[in-house]
Amino acid sequence: MEMEKIGALIRTRRRQAGLTQEGLAERLGVSAKAVSKWENAVCLPDPSLYEPLCQQLGITIGQLFQRGEDAAQDKAKDWLIDVLAGRLYPDDCEVSFEMFRLSLQRMAEAAVLLSSFSSRQEAVAYLTRETGISEEECGAAYDFYAGMGSLPRRTKEV
Repeated sequence: MEMEKIGALIRTRRRQAGLTQEGLAERLGVSAKAVSKWENAVCLPDPSLYEPLCQQLGITIGQLFQRGEDAAQDKAKDWLIDVLAGRLYPDDCEVSFEMFRLSLQRMAEAAVLLSSFSSRQEAVAYLTRETGISEEECGAAYDFYAGMGSLPRRTKEV
């Protein structure tokens, strides 16, 4: 993972949001020193903070881990999500189109998050810890994303 790019993105988006390190830290329930460590690429935020951090910065988890993708690629991804949602959304769907679209976007973000782990075992352990869902179910979720071709192939467990 390119911690320097992630740290720079956190710093840039924090400043664009008009927040100090202390202000962002307070909103996330962490110390200003923790925010400084993220921005200076000493460490990454705890995975449990990815979603609230991204909400505060006005970005998606996918954008946080974009690895150098630019705004044009983000627009293309949004367009693709819109097209997929439009084609896959059933007429008799019980959820709104926007909720359906959001679900597709979250699936894409989950794939990005899961691909950041070095092994299936590490990803499944994270999912189990963060969700409280059984290891078996988390393994099945990981395998679902891997089966869609959304994750790098792991030839051996690490």
